[in-house]
Amino acid sequence: MTNYNLKVFYEGREQVFNVLAKDKSEAYVIGKSRYGVVISVSKNYLSIRPALKNEEFLLFLSQVSLFIDSGSTIDFAIKSIQKSLKSKSLISFSKTVYENLSEGFSFHDSILKSGFRVNQKLLSMIKAAEESGNFSSVINHSVSMMEDERLVVKKMIHALYYPLFMISISLLMLVLMVIYLVPKMSESLSKNGRELPAITEWVLSFSSFISSKGYLIITLVMLIIFTHYLALSWSLKYREFTGRLVFSTPYVGPLLYSYFSSRWFRFVSVSVGSGTSIVDAVRSSSGVSRSYFVSRVIERIFESLERGDSISGSMSKESFFSHIDLGLVEAAERTANVEKVFYRIGKQHEKDMEERIKAFMSLFEPVLILFVGGLVLLVILSIMLPMLDMSSL
Repeated sequence: MTNYNLKVFYEGREQVFNVLAKDKSEAYVIGKSRYGVVISVSKNYLSIRPALKNEEFLLFLSQVSLFIDSGSTIDFAIKSIQKSLKSKSLISFSKTVYENLSEGFSFHDSILKSGFRVNQKLLSMIKAAEESGNFSSVINHSVSMMEDERLVVKKMIHALYYPLFMISISLLMLVLMVIYLVPKMSESLSKNGRELPAITEWVLSFSSFISSKGYLIITLVMLIIFTHYLALSWSLKYREFTGRLVFSTPYVGPLLYSYFSSRWFRFVSVSVGSGTSIVDAVRSSSGVSRSYFVSRVIERIFESLERGDSISGSMSKESFFSHIDLGLVEAAERTANVEKVFYRIGKQHEKDMEERIKAFMSLFEPVLILFVGGLVLLVILSIMLPMLDMSSL
């Protein structure tokens, strides 16, 4: 990711903001979706400030929201919060934001101009909160949403610890057995002049291939990975293609769709509920996903809304959304109940995501045991069969 300076015409004047993007084209797309008119895009060769952890940013926003509820202004809230902060990066961030606020910038723009990398979804929520004039309510909903998502991701990561540990240990043992143990055992047995079993011959051939050509395999894999990331940096079409491919993958695609939908529908719901128009809510939702493919879907929906199309009509033009979601959106539009229906769709996708994770993990562990057990059995048989053959003499 590269830091770019965006010179834009925003709120009746020329302003400069910092964005993180993979290339100049993506920086322009981000600038257009956020500010409308982009005058120029240039690389920022100054050092990039560190990223704020989500936990730190959530805590910061929660404290600001408490001060706003008590009737304080944002600049007073940030100045008061600084005294209790312990993280150096958060202290530096709050001071920079306070200085930008003192110069007359909005809270959203002050965060952007600080140069710190923050959660894009929360940043979009802050913009929606300021535009609606209902800052505290929107921020509280946003913090609650992010906490729910963080807990789901945390559960998924913890659930993967044990299987990944077992995979690593098993593969390490198999590599050692195939490369060192099997060849030595088979060499000592073959000195007796007897023909080795077919399974032992196959394992020995595989061991020889790995020992002699292993470096070529590693080099090829590294080259493929490097080429992939290079193509992602240079080609927006390739980035969109890979995103579409990932979302079309069995098991993984539906899980990612549920994850994105749970975030996007709830984001739009909170924004609309705070008084933001559906057009501005969709425009602000560009930061919900890091996927360029998904960002392009949201951008096309926004452009369709700007032309006067309905939200259901705009979404139906994209093959991305499920038929059930499109039907619910159309019903919400007819009943003028977009806020509640979108929120319920988001919550339903959140439940679907948790169920998919549980189902995946319940299927993953037995498949992993069978796979690793089969490999171990294959190696053990390649060692034991020649020994049993010898003992039968």
